Amino acid sequence: MTAPGKRSGPAPNVDEGDVAELLAVLRRQLRPTPGRLGDSVRIVVVVLAVVAVSETFRIPDIGLSAFIVLFLSGREAVSTVQTALISGIAVLLAISATIAVFMLSLAEPALRIPLMVVLTFGTMFLSRAATLGPVFFVAGFVIAYGMTLGDQVLGLALQPAVVGNSPMGELPEILFIPPADALVRFLLWLSLAVAVPVGLLIIANVLTGRDPARLLRRALAERLATAARFCAGKTGAERELEAQAFEGTAELRKWHHLAGALRREWRRPVWGASLIDDINRLGLLLLDWQRVAGNDRQALLAAAAACRRAECALRDGEAPSAEPVTITATGAVRPLADAITRRLHAIRETLAATGSAPTRDANTAPSPRRLLAADAFSNPDYVRFALKVTLAVMICYFVMSLADWPGIHTCIITCYYVALGTVGETMHKATLRLVGCLIGAGLGLGAILLLMPHMTDLGDLLLLLAPVTLLAAWTVVKIEVCELGEEVLRAGI
Repeated sequence: MTAPGKRSGPAPNVDEGDVAELLAVLRRQLRPTPGRLGDSVRIVVVVLAVVAVSETFRIPDIGLSAFIVLFLSGREAVSTVQTALISGIAVLLAISATIAVFMLSLAEPALRIPLMVVLTFGTMFLSRAATLGPVFFVAGFVIAYGMTLGDQVLGLALQPAVVGNSPMGELPEILFIPPADALVRFLLWLSLAVAVPVGLLIIANVLTGRDPARLLRRALAERLATAARFCAGKTGAERELEAQAFEGTAELRKWHHLAGALRREWRRPVWGASLIDDINRLGLLLLDWQRVAGNDRQALLAAAAACRRAECALRDGEAPSAEPVTITATGAVRPLADAITRRLHAIRETLAATGSAPTRDANTAPSPRRLLAADAFSNPDYVRFALKVTLAVMICYFVMSLADWPGIHTCIITCYYVALGTVGETMHKATLRLVGCLIGAGLGLGAILLLMPHMTDLGDLLLLLAPVTLLAAWTVVKIEVCELGEEVLRAGI
């Protein structure tokens, strides 16, 4: 219902599937934001350190080590450290499971494929049905990846070590090692290829990572500033509100939960998670105002001042000044005006209570932990997800084995990386990966043809990797598209 004489504005493009201007979306995703350059530089430094250590000690699969840094890096220190620790533990368990599988199937190769199917299905099912889902997801990925490359190592080790007319130095060393020893050695080197980036990533984030509480304050203050610009009638503010509505509050809640978990000086804000909901709902109400009243925002001028005061109070950690405001309006926008007034009052009261002891609200109350979800064995989505991932992994495994094309073993990575809940999400992720792979492969091929003939030492390699890793890290920090960095690193290394 619209007010007389007013024309309703267009509905906001908060649904990703309805975004019409792709270039505008890319500009918004890739624009500079506070702290983004620092996060990108940190990732570049860690990647270069991983490459330097791996090249110095001849650790195999350097591309995988560099990809792990891109895959595990987050916007703040706590979640990155926690994810890295969980992934490191999962990898060690997965390597042990892979060794056990090869021990059982070394004398009976026909058991290897059934065991691979069972382990892949089980880990993917638990990745959705268990509370520690990421642990099982990483473990399943490492098991499948390790068994895929382990087959190649085992095939080389089983070849007859006949020199013939070839120089001894040109034969792989693995030809002269017993098959079981070669397989265990490879898997242990694979665990080291994972442990090095995980360790360096943890050290870098503990020393230089960003405080989640500070990120939370900055993000909420930015939302209040956007609301103030919208209420003041600034051009383009509604676009920013739409983008913030699309982002939601999941990441903000995560920052609130993680604040204070790593360092004592990184304290959790005294206000509860209800402030996050109030600020988010304020933005949604303003979008409703745009649809109902169009560009008529004269009644919101008082709200603009209130939002600016709340923003200053949030940035400075002090109670907001002045008395609460009341938005008055008539006609169809009157219910919206009353709702905006209530939301502004709630934000002011929450910030005014900053100096008092925090109260635990329902959103932050701890819930009892359990190993499996309540619907673990009744929800068919978990089984469907495990089946489709297992089917994709086994198809790629058979194609790679029957074609005798070990160079495409990264297809196993793709099966796990694009595995999401719905078809739309999977297609979106797969499209990002394909585009990133094409760009990265082009850059890597150009580097091999034009630059690598002139490279003579490790320093030249690091200089080559630094700019392309910075480009990949800049993308990873915001929208987590790791394919560009992965393909460039694999081609360059």
